[in-house]
Amino acid sequence: MLLAFLALTLWGQWLGTGLAAEVLSADGSGLRVIALLTPLFFGALAIARANPALRLMVFPVSFLPAMALLTEREWAAMAEPVALLASAATFVSYLVVAAIGDDLRETPGQMPTEVHATDSLASRYRVFVRTRALVVIGVLAVLVWMIFVDPNIGRTLVEKAGERATLHLTFISVVMLFAWVVMAYMAAVLPSLNWEYERRQPVLTRGQSRLLESPGVLKRRVVGWVVATAMMVVLGMQMVVTLP
Repeated sequence: MLLAFLALTLWGQWLGTGLAAEVLSADGSGLRVIALLTPLFFGALAIARANPALRLMVFPVSFLPAMALLTEREWAAMAEPVALLASAATFVSYLVVAAIGDDLRETPGQMPTEVHATDSLASRYRVFVRTRALVVIGVLAVLVWMIFVDPNIGRTLVEKAGERATLHLTFISVVMLFAWVVMAYMAAVLPSLNWEYERRQPVLTRGQSRLLESPGVLKRRVVGWVVATAMMVVLGMQMVVTLP
C-alpha cells in the first residue's frame, strides 16, 4: 500500500497538473493524454507484479515521454523549490521502498533457514550503506543551495538568459534532480540491493525453479514483455513525429 501511495503521489506531483489542463482544454491532444496516463499503467503493473525491473526501471522511465510534452508553465511549476524538494523526496522514498520491499511474500515455512556466510558482516555493511547515504544527502543539500539559495547563480542566469531565466533554471533543476537520483541509486540503493539479493538468493533460486517447471507461465511473461515493449516503441515514435 505504501508503494502504491508513493507511486500515485509521484505521478500527481509530476504529471497531475498537466493531465488536468489537457482534459479541461478545448483542443486537447489525445496522444498527450495517453503519454500522461502511461506511468499510471506501468505503476499499477509494478504494484501488481512484484518485479524489481518494473518497479525500479520501467516505471520511472515511463515518465520521460510525458515530461517531454509538458508545457513551459508546467515545467516552471515543477521547478518551484517546495515542489521540487517534495517530488525529490517522494521519488527517493519510492525507490527505497521499492528496493527493500518484501516482494517475494513467502510464508515463514518457505523462508530459507540456513545461516548465510554474510550474516557476520551485517553491522559493517550497515555502516557502509549509511555512510554513503549521508554523502548523498549532503550532495542534495549542496545542489539545493546552489540552485535556489546562492544569489550569484540566479544573477548569472538573469544576465545570460533574460526573460528565459526561469526556463533555464527549470531545466537545470530537472537535470540535477535526475543526476542526483542516479547517484543516490548507484551509491546507496544499489549496495542495499546487492546485500538484499545475497540474503534472498535461496528464495530466488526456488522461485526460478518453480517458473521453469511451468512453461506456460514463462511463455505468457515473455509475450507480455514483448507486447509492452512494442507498445512503448510505437508510442515513442508517434510522439517524435507529432512534436513541433
